[in-house]
Amino acid sequence: MNTVFNKIALKLPEVYLPSKNTDPEKWSVIACDQYTSHPEYWEKTADFIGDSPSTLNIILPEVFLGSERESLIIENIHSSMNVYLEEQILEKHGPGIFMCERTTSNGKNRKGIICCLDLEHYDYSKDSKSLIRPTEGTIVERIPPRIKVRQSASLETPHIMVLIDDPEKKVIEPLFDLENKKKIYDFQLMNNSGKIKGFMTDSEDAVLKMTSSLYSLIEEKTYCSKYNIQTAKNPLLFAMGDGNHSFATARAFWEKIKEENKNNENIMNHPARWALVEIVNIHDESIQFEPIHRVLFNIDPEEILSNLKSFFEQRGSNVCISKTQVFEDIKKIEKNAHEIPFCHSKGTGVIKITSPKKNLAAGDLEDGLKYISESNKNLKIDYIHGKKHLEELSVKKGCLGFLMPCVPKNSFFKTIIMDGALPRKTFSMGEADDKRFYMECRKIIL
Repeated sequence: MNTVFNKIALKLPEVYLPSKNTDPEKWSVIACDQYTSHPEYWEKTADFIGDSPSTLNIILPEVFLGSERESLIIENIHSSMNVYLEEQILEKHGPGIFMCERTTSNGKNRKGIICCLDLEHYDYSKDSKSLIRPTEGTIVERIPPRIKVRQSASLETPHIMVLIDDPEKKVIEPLFDLENKKKIYDFQLMNNSGKIKGFMTDSEDAVLKMTSSLYSLIEEKTYCSKYNIQTAKNPLLFAMGDGNHSFATARAFWEKIKEENKNNENIMNHPARWALVEIVNIHDESIQFEPIHRVLFNIDPEEILSNLKSFFEQRGSNVCISKTQVFEDIKKIEKNAHEIPFCHSKGTGVIKITSPKKNLAAGDLEDGLKYISESNKNLKIDYIHGKKHLEELSVKKGCLGFLMPCVPKNSFFKTIIMDGALPRKTFSMGEADDKRFYMECRKIIL
């Protein structure tokens, strides 16, 4: 059994869940990287929670990163974690397989399992060949602020969702058919975000079947046939879906612990070596890849569009900027061209890039935005989930929004295997309200 666990970089966790006296709807809040330009969402959430125990008190919503409140929030995170453990607001369960069934706002069910992944098998560089891999570019500068939260934390609570490519549905789905699974929570999520149920099993037979099925995904014959490649020498088993920077932070913090304890022969058993995640099957019908849009602040929209046109033309592409009546997705994608709708206070349009230098529209646009940001020091760029939120922000004075196309999920794993990580903030799994809500916790201190 241990041999199989090592081969798939996985460990069954002990998790901490709120006691029966805790209101689960107030305990569970949305991922910290949502509503980053909507502080009113987080203020409304705080008002709803009041003084009740909540994961809101043990996370740092990214809307407050770099603000005057950041250091105070981090202090409160660490003290709240300790209080929740000391006062037994959190109760320990497991070890075992923990299952999560999320009914999203559109009525679909998403099934996942909560497990620990070994950070020794994760490399977040663009050309990574590790068993666990990033799917988008990792921004190293975003890691240090997150380490401030983790380095004095007694707990972790994940919004990380990791994908497996299991078209035959042998790993996760059979666990939900077990008769002896134990229900551990069942409640409605706040802000009309759907419903969530949790189950657990410590059945040795279930564990054996689950781990064996996971390992079968990277066995050489199956792996090479699935992706039409010659070797399974450096297989990809787990691809980051959501929470890449949180997982990268866990890895960076683990490296720091190893360095500080390099003379400790037992350091490889430290709980910070692993990170708690939810594993989901990319072939789950509820998994929908949504594009992540861009909105620029503190700029002159017409000037930015002109500068982008010049940038793309200077590197050999043909560019046409045209006005449109409505702000909507491009229905038909032309071969060897990217079309990116835009919106600002004076109207809407499309920027068309023919003979682009990148395979994805997000890649070309990111190159252009990086270029113009070098000479626009007041420019702020935010990454927005959902067309409605994008449009609300884009029509404000001094703003410019770009509507990005979807990424096909059927060829997703092979694209990562062949081409490496996608451009940063290329895709999202579902709309903002369908993101993972914090629920389970795990101790990361000795």
